[in-house]
Amino acid sequence: LSMQQKAIHGAADAADLETELAVTQSNLGLLLSQAGEAAESKALLEQAIKHLTRLSPSQGELASRALSASLANLGSLTLDSDPAATVALFEWAIEERVSKIDPSTDRLKGASELANLYNNLGSAYLRMARPRKSEGSFREAEELFRQLCQIAPLVKQHHLDLAMCSSNLSVALKEQSRGREALKYADEAIRLQSNAVRSTARDSSIDRSRLYSRLGALHQKRAHCLISMDQLDLAEQSLHKAIECQDRALSLANGASDARRLILGHYSCLIQCQLRSKDIRSIRQTANAYRSAASKDPAMLEKVTEELVEVDRQLKTDLAI
Repeated sequence: LSMQQKAIHGAADAADLETELAVTQSNLGLLLSQAGEAAESKALLEQAIKHLTRLSPSQGELASRALSASLANLGSLTLDSDPAATVALFEWAIEERVSKIDPSTDRLKGASELANLYNNLGSAYLRMARPRKSEGSFREAEELFRQLCQIAPLVKQHHLDLAMCSSNLSVALKEQSRGREALKYADEAIRLQSNAVRSTARDSSIDRSRLYSRLGALHQKRAHCLISMDQLDLAEQSLHKAIECQDRALSLANGASDARRLILGHYSCLIQCQLRSKDIRSIRQTANAYRSAASKDPAMLEKVTEELVEVDRQLKTDLAI
């Protein structure tokens, strides 16, 4: 950054150099975000957006692409703290992407970037409890992802992106009490993710722990659909599958804490489902497995023990009633 800034001060026509500087700021902002340095990342991305907004009209596609990416990166950073601001950022990024970038230039990459923007916009609307708006965004993303799968069927990432989008669409439909439609998309997401797991069985370059972990999360989302339709037995089956997938991810990740945290989330959801059906024997079995899964991490075990005490209290109260 400092070298680029010095070059700009000594240049007669610095527009190209300023664009390169802004792109560097955006890329560094993304790296800092991934490293957990939210404040520094936000400052750099805001600087990049300020410069690129000024440069975009005259600097053409490079500046527009960088501006769209910077807006999307900042939107991802503010999703939890300010979803309304995130919506505005993603809408601006989409407008920049659609209006100023030639779709014939690297068509596959452009379609993928736009699809991900729509998908992220839908996620922001979900955080704002606006499922109808999120459904519209997810459907825009779905159409683009399906086109990408048809044009380049051998690119695994397109199928994984479609799986993610289908799962998100399932959540948006569930939130509108459209359980049957939601279940259809949840099933499609699992099918696509399962295909990716099978097709990478001998590919050492792929992080298969992450693939299994994502598959477990999709089974849990399917369970939420079934619970909303009061189909508790089927929901319990889905949660057992989620645990199986996450257990596989845990073994591939050599017991990493993130993988363990996710499997505990599946156990928590399962025991809550069993409480609704008042299946005492299953609750006891799940509680033992839940406690065992947490046993290697004292902090996690403490939280699980507290939750199980509450489960026991609730179970006694329900039986008394």
